[in-house]
Order: sequence, then C-alpha cells, then structure tokens
Amino acid sequence: MAAFAALWLFWGGAFAGNVPTSYVVIAAVVEGILMGCAIMLIRKGRALQREYPLPADVSKRTGRAFGIVFAVEFVAIAVGNTVVSTLKHPELVPAWTAFVVGVHFVPLARVFAVRAYVPIGIVLAAWAVFCCIAYRGDTLGMRVSVGAAVILWATCAYALINGRQALASFKAA
Repeated sequence: MAAFAALWLFWGGAFAGNVPTSYVVIAAVVEGILMGCAIMLIRKGRALQREYPLPADVSKRTGRAFGIVFAVEFVAIAVGNTVVSTLKHPELVPAWTAFVVGVHFVPLARVFAVRAYVPIGIVLAAWAVFCCIAYRGDTLGMRVSVGAAVILWATCAYALINGRQALASFKAA
C-alpha cells in the first residue's frame, strides 16, 4: 500500500510542477519507513503462515474474490478515464481514479476481513468528490493525488500497527 501511496504522491508532484526538495526528502523518509516496516511484517507473517497454513479452499476463495474486485476496479478506472478524457475533461482523471480506488476498498473489507477498509474507502472516495467540487485544473489533480497518498500512508501505518499487534498476540497465545 505504501508503494501505491508513493505513486499517488509522484502523480501529484507532476501536477504541482516544481516541488520543493524538502517535500521530496520528507516523502522519501516516510515512504522508506513504511516500506521497511511492511517488508519486515510481511516476512514475519509468511513465516507464521508456513507454520500455520490457511486451508487451500480459503486461500483460493480469497484470491479469486480479490481478482474479481481488482478486475472490476481496473475496468472502471479505464472506462471512466476514457469517458472523461473523451468529454475533454482530462483533469478529472485523477479524481475518478481515486474515487474508484476508494470504492474498491469496500468489497476488499469483506474479502480480507478488515472492517477498517470500509471507512478508509469512503474517506478516499469522498476526498475525490470534495476535490472535484473545490478545485479545478492542475490544482484538482495535485490535491486529489497528494490527499490520496496521505490517506494511503495513514492506512498503511494503521495496517502495520494492527498487523504487528496481531502477530504479537498470536505468538503469545
């Protein structure tokens, strides 16, 4: 998720033009910390999963459901961005993309049994709508993108904290 946040941030930087070096350094530090923590947690989780594997049917069902959500998200982004570009409103591309990404978190909450994805998805989709109302042109793209990055970074931090607590509680049991 941190990697997607970085992509959103760089997309926002492209709209902003000249980004101060201090912002780039801060973003790189935040991204590095989140990515490093995520990699460590993933490794610990995989080690635990080797000890206590999920039943094959659960893993297969989850993978299939995720694939369906991802495919629908991809198609919705592609079709929506084609439509807004055809209608001569390419400035709406980041907003539509962020809206769809936000909405895709809602079914993922059920797929991965992470209830927190519902409010996260709603916040991201609402942010995209707010930006469409409040901003125009490149400012719209920059605000949507940077806001999406911040929301995804916060989501990543939340997931890392919860994941660490879950691993600790599992080891204690």
